[in-house]
Amino acid sequence: MNSFNTNDWTFQTLDTAGWVLPFCLLVLAVTVWVSWSNWQRRGGKGVAALETLRVVIMAMILFTLCKPEFINVTQIEDRPEVVILKDISSSMTTRDVRLGQHDVITREEWLAEQIKTNFWKALEGKAIVHVQDFGMSATNAETGIADGTDLSHALNLTRTRKNLKNLKAVFMLSDGDWNYGDPPQQAAMRLGAEKVPVYTLAVGSDRAQKDLVLESVNPPTFGLLGEQISIPFRVRSHLSVAVKTQVRLTSSRGAAVNIAKQITIPAFGQVHDSLVWAPHDLGDYTLTLTLPVWQEGLEKELLEDNNRQTFHLSVRTEKLNVLVVESYPRWEYRYLRNALTRDPGVELSVLLLHPELGPGSGLNYIGRFPDTREQLSRFDVVFLGDVGLGDKELTKGQCELLRGLVEHQGSGLVFLPGQRGRHHSLIDHPIGELMPVSLSPTNKEGYYIPSESHFKLTSTGRGHFLTMLKADEGLNEAIWKTLPGFFWCAPVERARPGSSVLATHSTKRNQYGYLPVLVTRPFGSGEVLFMGTDAAWRWRRGVEDLYHYRF
Repeated sequence: MNSFNTNDWTFQTLDTAGWVLPFCLLVLAVTVWVSWSNWQRRGGKGVAALETLRVVIMAMILFTLCKPEFINVTQIEDRPEVVILKDISSSMTTRDVRLGQHDVITREEWLAEQIKTNFWKALEGKAIVHVQDFGMSATNAETGIADGTDLSHALNLTRTRKNLKNLKAVFMLSDGDWNYGDPPQQAAMRLGAEKVPVYTLAVGSDRAQKDLVLESVNPPTFGLLGEQISIPFRVRSHLSVAVKTQVRLTSSRGAAVNIAKQITIPAFGQVHDSLVWAPHDLGDYTLTLTLPVWQEGLEKELLEDNNRQTFHLSVRTEKLNVLVVESYPRWEYRYLRNALTRDPGVELSVLLLHPELGPGSGLNYIGRFPDTREQLSRFDVVFLGDVGLGDKELTKGQCELLRGLVEHQGSGLVFLPGQRGRHHSLIDHPIGELMPVSLSPTNKEGYYIPSESHFKLTSTGRGHFLTMLKADEGLNEAIWKTLPGFFWCAPVERARPGSSVLATHSTKRNQYGYLPVLVTRPFGSGEVLFMGTDAAWRWRRGVEDLYHYRF
């Protein structure tokens, strides 16, 4: 910001009437002549002083007649400001910027290189340049800031920022169209009305590079010896011709594995399939699923490092030890208990903490929560139903043991809230940090909706192993839409950072977006799952174990 002063006299009468100056000069000349004549005639120092005073007084009167003003002007000038908006949405990780004949980098890498050059250096002496990132307008249960592009919000936020006092231009670097928020043209027009032009530069190619991509592999974390293990995968083609090829499963650690499956990928299409492997040896495997590099004549696909994915899988013989902790024997609990009891690969223990009748008894029931870390450590998974901290429920020490089981041993914890809202009592305890979602502090009973609602798979959930009721993602999503729905869901506000939302409520939403009802989150060495409704047992309608047991 520069400031400078200008000082000057102005005479209003002289500016408005041209005759005033000659008149004043004439009167002043006459006064001087009269005073000179009196001094010549009378003489003496006293007369000279008196006549001099008369001339000065007349001059001051004439000076006043001209209406003089002394103006001191201080001017303050703001330096113009320019904002450079840089797209950081997940689509910027697309590799389609070619450097030379064979080198291909991501859009964000190319943009980072341009930012390093300080291409706005020529403006820095004349303007203030701000470089800002943008993506989504806000994070919510379904999306994070990198999951979408809201151009309108970025422009409106720039226009209304209070610290931008002299905005003169906006330069937007993005990879394409907006997919969230209002049309960006409206925001650009508002800036244009304030004489702030918006300049854009598209980053990336307008078409995908010739490439075959092994987009996702969703294996289970373990399998049982002698049983078939399904490994779903998805392959996408950016080629103009159909390709017949094969995917191959190999191992770099553990017993030797070499399985191949033939697939045909349509032009500009994708294939959802699964490869089945029946392990014959125990141990931890490091497996790699590979898609051969495509080449046609001397021209081959530009990106070769996206044709393989490596993952780890453990093969066991022992049964999974599962602990189910519940209060009232609601339908969700009954069907879950029956399904786990029938599973030959599961060793089930059930703790039913009935508030009125006390602990339950019978097949697979235990009378009390494991007292020590050693007793609890044998469980691979714990289902925590509608129970919390309090009398005849869990103690703080038991909750600390559960937290340690997940954090240090790597076991799984499944939160199954109910209409009693007892999970709210866990929020202030350290075990509450494991919960993948934030619950409403004022609503403990949850949301009741008279019409049937359904699970709505997110982009993450469509390819996640947990939600793959069918190997084909298209068929799988159709199944989730037709599954019997639910009428109650937990009072979730939003997913916590680091969580993966697999499914949301189909209709219920708040300021953060659709309510998450199926959320996972890693914690320490283990994994946590939150199931925000108690109606999965309804999936058995007409199909028995087909979907409920698989899930």
